[in-house]
Amino acid sequence: MKVDFMDPVEKQAQETLLKNMDKVHRCVGANAVSDLKKTVPGYLTPQQRTCFLLDSPTSRAKVGSSFVQVVKEVVDNNKLSQFSIAVLCGCRLDYMSVLQAKLAATFPSACIFVTALTAGADVQSDKRRMNFALVLHQGTTDLPATPTMVPALRGRAKAWEGIRLRCLSLSCPLRDLKEHERAKQVSEDSKVPVKPGDTRADPTKCELDPDDCEGQGQDEAMSEEEDTDPAPLNLGASFQQRDFLVDLFTFAKSASFYTPILQCLLCVSRSVTTVILTTTAHPGSSVAARLLGQEVFACLPTVTSHASLHGVKLQEEMFYRSALAEARVTADAGDRKRSHVSAAIQLIEGGCVPDSDVFDLTDVEPPETDSFAGLDVFHGALDTRVPLLLQKELSDSNLCLDLHQSFGRGLVTGKPLAEGEIICTATAAKFTCYEALAKFLRLPGHGFLADGVVKVDNARVKGSRASVYCVLLGAARYVQHFQGIRKQPNCAWQVDSACGSGSGYLKLVVRTHNGAGVARNSQLCTNYGLAFDFAQAAEMFEDDRVKRFRGALDAVLSKSQSQVATSSPAPPAVPAVPAVVQIAENITDFKFLLRMTPASFVLVSGEVQNRRLAPRTCLWWTRSAVLERGDSNSPFAVHFKRSSDWVFYYKGKDQAFGVAQLKDLIQEQSVASIPGHGSWPAGQCPPTFNMEKTTLCLKCKDPADEKILQTASKCSTVSLMWIMKAASEQELAVYGVALANNKQMIVMPDRNVLS
Repeated sequence: MKVDFMDPVEKQAQETLLKNMDKVHRCVGANAVSDLKKTVPGYLTPQQRTCFLLDSPTSRAKVGSSFVQVVKEVVDNNKLSQFSIAVLCGCRLDYMSVLQAKLAATFPSACIFVTALTAGADVQSDKRRMNFALVLHQGTTDLPATPTMVPALRGRAKAWEGIRLRCLSLSCPLRDLKEHERAKQVSEDSKVPVKPGDTRADPTKCELDPDDCEGQGQDEAMSEEEDTDPAPLNLGASFQQRDFLVDLFTFAKSASFYTPILQCLLCVSRSVTTVILTTTAHPGSSVAARLLGQEVFACLPTVTSHASLHGVKLQEEMFYRSALAEARVTADAGDRKRSHVSAAIQLIEGGCVPDSDVFDLTDVEPPETDSFAGLDVFHGALDTRVPLLLQKELSDSNLCLDLHQSFGRGLVTGKPLAEGEIICTATAAKFTCYEALAKFLRLPGHGFLADGVVKVDNARVKGSRASVYCVLLGAARYVQHFQGIRKQPNCAWQVDSACGSGSGYLKLVVRTHNGAGVARNSQLCTNYGLAFDFAQAAEMFEDDRVKRFRGALDAVLSKSQSQVATSSPAPPAVPAVPAVVQIAENITDFKFLLRMTPASFVLVSGEVQNRRLAPRTCLWWTRSAVLERGDSNSPFAVHFKRSSDWVFYYKGKDQAFGVAQLKDLIQEQSVASIPGHGSWPAGQCPPTFNMEKTTLCLKCKDPADEKILQTASKCSTVSLMWIMKAASEQELAVYGVALANNKQMIVMPDRNVLS
């Protein structure tokens, strides 16, 4: 019994292809407009926003005007109150002026915008001129502003998108008998000889409507990329008999051309249906709209059945290729075995060696004890040598590793450093050839090092100037990029050509913007450069040797973490709080302790670095209390004076409290009342509240909590904030009480008094 096996990735791509094809509805031929009017009412509603794309830049203006009239009829028949229209005009100003006047006359209450479609450059050229699009929005107020320019011409068409596809055979199975006879007659009348293997287009375009060819040659097609996958789907036509040449499309653009138009001009992310009226059978616009999640209706009134069937086959090809690429990415992300062969290596900018530097890397002999010296050397056994090197450099340079919540492990200095002082030697494997570098990183277990490659330009190697690629192996590999951690980098790379190809060739030195140096326990950050792609650098393949490599590093890293925790002296003793103080989890990105003295609070950080504490951070909270009627002047009275008051709100079990202004919370959760503060229309927050005569006041069950709140009421740096929760439908009630800081604070490793 024969069993056909299909690759799971290809099977998934086929399933996605079928789903996408079902969401694209094509109306073709003389009855296309009437078919469209019969089909769309089942998908459009007056409350739903609909997008219209009018794409006929090579046609006469009367064709575009008829498309505008079709849109008007669809809008009126379905009573649409919210819709957007984009008209693509190519580079034809005469066409644009006629269509702009037609839109203004058809939709007099709407404002019409003109957007330039560019290649992303500041200048134009004869080969790639600026195109134009007309944009109209009706009945929509929450859309972003219409951009002046959209870089729609920047993308390149894939080879399998077939923007230059032509039919080469009279025996094409996609022709019906009538078209076959018509094509044969035109071929005999034209008497254009066709040589075997000649794929040039015949000037006779027997299947194209003359009204749609007026602007041909003025709206150039996008350039194609080379196809790297030689297994396309069968388009249904036989190319063995090349006895006839005919253009299938009046114009053709890549899906990457339409994507920014749909996103930026029509804002399809805020609609579910897109109607496309076009004069080309090429499916680029339909594919782009569907891949953006739209239900697509394509109306092609001037397209022949033969060209339309070619377009359908091409549409299947484009959907399949897109789904296959996405499925492969998903599969690669699942098993983490993507090779660096298909991705460019991300390089950290290491500076440029000045021309005055006369040292040649090959002229200086490194010490025999330097085990990582040499150029283009494939060092082995790194899974055992690198952990030992890392431990040695951390110890010798008084450095340690700190775990950052967002960016991973970073390098921290254990002593103050002056401006220009050497932090550590950046031991690295050095390569003068990019191909050798890529081969080294593809070796088993070496992909772990791919995100730490420093490029040094203009180095002198064997008498000529070249780039040197340094694969960091030691402590310097953990230097983080400064963005997101510091305002400015505090260290930089320094090249010492006098060391030749030895380990001292590249060093990490202190370099600050104000020359103040680096304080003790500061994280060291450099500038990776604008070209460094962090997302691509994070992609690495993982095999057994990489896992063993990480396992060998774990001991060193855990030891370094323990050094961070003990590198600073213990904070002085603080009087213990008389009761257990609850700390709100996940409120801040670091651990701290809140203790209390008879007259103030003390905030103690368990880290070695200073930390910034944002305003209104929850420091302590409790629910061990009840609400009773009491005096409105009490500091514990639930009394909201303004809708702009800040509160915490309960987000759910095992989640941190959120913080928001009361008016935003009322609007977001459609609140209509708060106990003791009156009622109002749901979601419409009043500027002030109607306070009742009696006020709810908080009374703690635990005397220790009562003492904490009494102390907080006298403290100027912290204040009480209520924790709110939806008690019932459209009602917001008090869930608990919390302490929060009034303004931004810098929490130091030792005690911080809040008085």
